[in-house]
Amino acid sequence: MWRFEKKFVLERASYITFCKELHIKGYFKAFPDRIVNSIYFDDTLLRSYYENINGESNRTKYRLRFYGSQFSGKGVWEQKRKSVDLNHKITEEYKESYTIDKRLVFPNQEHLRPLIHVQYTREYFYSDRDQIRVTIDKEIRYINFNSKDVINENSLIVEYKCPQNILIKDVPSILSNLSRSSKYCKAISAHRLSAELY
Repeated sequence: MWRFEKKFVLERASYITFCKELHIKGYFKAFPDRIVNSIYFDDTLLRSYYENINGESNRTKYRLRFYGSQFSGKGVWEQKRKSVDLNHKITEEYKESYTIDKRLVFPNQEHLRPLIHVQYTREYFYSDRDQIRVTIDKEIRYINFNSKDVINENSLIVEYKCPQNILIKDVPSILSNLSRSSKYCKAISAHRLSAELY
């Protein structure tokens, strides 16, 4: 199912103010916080990266998603397809060994290689009235999958998600500056992996 998604950048100093505004607007904590991990895959030309950087309307990201501070052997392969502001995920259960190493191969996409591991803590909020979910990602770490070098993100990422037929409204003014904010692209740039092509 396609859904509407919009991302914003939130400065750390504005975190408490933003949470208060969510509560005033009727949002409540939908789930306990949890640690989210995504291992992103791309080809040797970084096609997924450049599709996003160039703002192509239709693009796909490939990742292995799992939860917790350490990999427990349970995860999900995801192809995240985007068409303008609508997103759709194709998922498949991870059925490999209990370790993750450089030999990791995305199913039926042997030309892709793991490049980036993004880890963060996610908070979940929901509005029954508007049927909108808001997530706040904090303590974001961009990890080079091969070298294991880590770069920490100073800002937080806020995302509004809802069925495509619902209009997102009443976004707090603190988020008035909309920003395309792909964690994968930020990580590639932070680790200067795109420079390796030249």
